[in-house]
Amino acid sequence: MKGCVVLDVGSGNGFFAKSINDLVPQVIRIDKQPIDDETRGMSYELWTEPVDVVWASQFIEHVDAKDFCGWLTTVCKKRCVIITPNPSKSFWDDPEHIRPYTRTAIKTLLESHGFKIVRQIEPWPIQSHITIAEKI
Repeated sequence: MKGCVVLDVGSGNGFFAKSINDLVPQVIRIDKQPIDDETRGMSYELWTEPVDVVWASQFIEHVDAKDFCGWLTTVCKKRCVIITPNPSKSFWDDPEHIRPYTRTAIKTLLESHGFKIVRQIEPWPIQSHITIAEKI
């Protein structure tokens, strides 16, 4: 991953960025509500600089997914990783959730925006699914 720049969208506490910091030369964290000085306080739409990888964990369900995927096509040069909770009754316990997305919905959205699905998995025991896609 030499020379790779990763953008962690909706980075929250920065767990992902901190866990790969030694593996990639640059991890940029953005979040609308930053909780530390290492995170840039901004909405994803304001980021315009292209990056190699976009990581969006527990994020797409908080925004308009079509708008997000449109933005993704402009900033993601190589790959994206989308992690979102599996639809369930408890999904609605978070008042900031707009709508749940199934694996099929994420696949359809990404493919319609010029991405090819590399892999989709549902690792147990987490109640989420992971989609890895490449820009075509």
